Amino acid sequence: MASQLREYFKDLKKTMKGKNNYFFLVNDSNNEILQHYDDGYESKFNIGKFKASQKAKMSYLRDNNINYKMFVVPDKSVILRKYLPFDTNTPKRHIDSLHDFAYDALEVVNENDYQVNDTHINMLASVKVVSFILSKMDKSKNIYDHARDLWDRLHIEISSDVKGDLFQDLNWSYPKDALYKKYSRVTFPVVVMNDECTQLDDIPDEFATFGSRKSIHIVNPNSVSDKKALLLHDSSTLHMMPAFNTYYREVFYYWDHWYFSKDLIKYFNPDDVIEVRTERFIDNALCPVFDDDTNVLIPVEVSFDKFTVNDDKLEVDISAEDLCKIKATSDFECLVDKSKVYSAKLDDGKASFTISLDGIGEGSHEFNLILMENERNSARNIKKTFEVKI
Repeated sequence: MASQLREYFKDLKKTMKGKNNYFFLVNDSNNEILQHYDDGYESKFNIGKFKASQKAKMSYLRDNNINYKMFVVPDKSVILRKYLPFDTNTPKRHIDSLHDFAYDALEVVNENDYQVNDTHINMLASVKVVSFILSKMDKSKNIYDHARDLWDRLHIEISSDVKGDLFQDLNWSYPKDALYKKYSRVTFPVVVMNDECTQLDDIPDEFATFGSRKSIHIVNPNSVSDKKALLLHDSSTLHMMPAFNTYYREVFYYWDHWYFSKDLIKYFNPDDVIEVRTERFIDNALCPVFDDDTNVLIPVEVSFDKFTVNDDKLEVDISAEDLCKIKATSDFECLVDKSKVYSAKLDDGKASFTISLDGIGEGSHEFNLILMENERNSARNIKKTFEVKI
C-alpha cells in the first residue's frame, strides 16, 4: 500500500483528483493520506506526551473554574474515503485513542459536509458542528436545541464565486482545463448572522498576533448566552465563526499553533475554552506540559540584518521577535568554532556587535548565536558559516 500511495503523489503538488471529481489534499506537511492509510508510515505523534499535555490544560483550567474541551474535525480523506482513487483499509486515526481527551466530530459529520474544491467542511456543516460542540460545553441542552437557538439568529445567503484552497495556484496539480473551470469557483451557501456584532481592535500586542495569524475579538450584545469563550483553533474554525459569535456574548479567536498561553487566559478570563483542531494536525501536535509555576515558552525568530567579514572583524546586526511579534529580550552568546567570543542581551529585540577575528586562520568557520531561555521565550541555537581570506 505504501509504494502505491506514494506513486499517486509523486508528480502532484497538493491536490489529488479522486473518483467522481472529488479532490483531496496530498503532499502536505502533516501527510494526511499517509498517516491514515499507509501501513508503513512512521508517525511523529507521541500519545503519552499528548495526553500529558492535555491533562495539564484540563487541570489548569479546571482549577480556574473554566470549562474546557477539545474537538477534532475529521479529515476529508476519512469521511470521503470511498472517493479516493485507490483502495484503502480502515483509516488509522489518532483520535481513536484519545476519547478521554477530545471529542470526535465524526459523530455528526458526513460526506455531504465537505466543499468539493476545498479541504474544509462547508458553512452549513459548521453550524451543525458548533451545535455538537455546544451540546458538550452546555449539557443542559442537546444538539438539536442548540441548533434551533443558532438558526433562530442565522440565515443563509448564496455566494457564487468561492475558490477552494485545493484549487489555489500553489496547490493545484493539473492543467487548468474544463474540469478546473467547473470546480475552481463554485456556488456556496454562506451562513450569516441576523444581528450585527462588533469586532474590537484594542487587543494587547502580546495576544494580537501569533505567527502570521491575527487574533479576533468579537462582541455580540444579542447573543444566545452571556458567556465568554476563548477559541484555540486552526483554519477549521473559520467557517464556524458566525455560529460561535451568535451563541457567545464575547469570543476571542486565537490561532495558537498549540502554544497554550496562561497569560491569555488571565487577560480574557473566559467562561469556556474551546480547542478545535483539524484532524491531520494532531500528527505534528506540540505537546507542552506546564503547571501553575511554569509557562509554555514561545520560540524566537532571528534576522541577520548584517553578517559581514571586514578585514579582521566579523560585523553582526541582528533583530529578534517571538511568534507573537513581541521584541525579544533574551541574553545571548556568540561562538566561533565552538569557542565563546561574545555575550550580551538583546535591547528591544536588537543587537549590533563586532567580533575580532585575530588569530583565526584562513578558510571556512562556524558561527553560533545562542539565545538563552527566559521566562517568556525558549532557547535557540542558530548556526552560520563565514569565510576568512588572508
